[in-house]
Amino acid sequence: MFRMKTESYNKAIDKVHALVGESVTKQIPTLDHIMDVEHMSESDKIWYEAYKKYGNRNHTWQDFKDMFYGDMQTMQKTVANWKTWDEINDLLSQSNVLRTEVRKLLGKYDIRSINKEKTEEYARIKKEHPDLVAIYEKYLAVDDLTHANYSTFNPQVAKLEKEFEIKSKAINPDDKKSKIDLIVEYLKKMDEYVDLKNGDFVLGERIEMYTKIILKNPKILMMTQNFDNLSDAEKVDLARMILNQSAKITGTPTGRIIHDDSPNGPHVLRDNQGGGYIHKREEFLFRGNVSNFSKLWNFLKTLAHEDAHRIDYYNAEYGMIGTQLMKFVENNYLNNSDIDEELYRKFATEQSSYYLDKTIGSALKYEIEHQNS
Repeated sequence: MFRMKTESYNKAIDKVHALVGESVTKQIPTLDHIMDVEHMSESDKIWYEAYKKYGNRNHTWQDFKDMFYGDMQTMQKTVANWKTWDEINDLLSQSNVLRTEVRKLLGKYDIRSINKEKTEEYARIKKEHPDLVAIYEKYLAVDDLTHANYSTFNPQVAKLEKEFEIKSKAINPDDKKSKIDLIVEYLKKMDEYVDLKNGDFVLGERIEMYTKIILKNPKILMMTQNFDNLSDAEKVDLARMILNQSAKITGTPTGRIIHDDSPNGPHVLRDNQGGGYIHKREEFLFRGNVSNFSKLWNFLKTLAHEDAHRIDYYNAEYGMIGTQLMKFVENNYLNNSDIDEELYRKFATEQSSYYLDKTIGSALKYEIEHQNS
């Protein structure tokens, strides 16, 4: 079954890669071309445009239409009270900035944490550090507005989550092998519910996002066009500029960019791994002594792959995975030293990132190299 899924997965990537190739070489809108908007009915175009503004990215635009039973008036009345993704992501971006300011002030005043519900402690902090409380309350107010319009739910996934939870509690915390074996068992079961049917839409949307980031910023464009002559430090700066712009657009936190070429350093990567994203530390890692960091296509591909992880972790409804599957991945992630490559790629986040990365890298490289032609 996994081989059949892999074959279908690879065929789907090949198909969308060809469509993207047509769009970039003919200089036509990538997303619209992938989604065949030209041949949609006028009614479907309305549904499609509404989906782009309001729909979860692990839902297709047809799923969005079905959610309202095809009743356009009901949909339009409902979404009139919803935030668009641009609005949600802007609020998420503001929330991330404020959260960082709160962390800095907590460090400055040597305070471990702040919680409005701990009334006596909170009153004391407010009296001693009103600036911290002001930023914290502003953060809470903005964060309260960042929720997605709706969440998808699969009862079969929920059933697996419950089974896994019960079995996990029966394992001795010190029994690492049994814990890994259990995760692998449910990783395989969860794999049946990893649905990338909206992968083509997300792929087109990400290509257009990165293209805009690169082509609309003269400094970024110049650096990508001169990529082979950049120093490692300049490549790190380039990665930071692209990823920070992406963070603003996708409502995800900015983070440190680490260039790690030490084979036995603190951030060891596999031999075939060009980068990594550690969501708990909000860090991107890029290997510096192999082609993944020295060639433009590999650089862009790796950025797209790791950035997809950041989106899945911090804005799951805006990624292909959704919150249910992300909950399992986040709580039960295994390092690639614990399991083999085939199992590692069964994680929902890896499936989505591998679906996107090569095609995005190719499209961006073509756009950059043909800017002046």
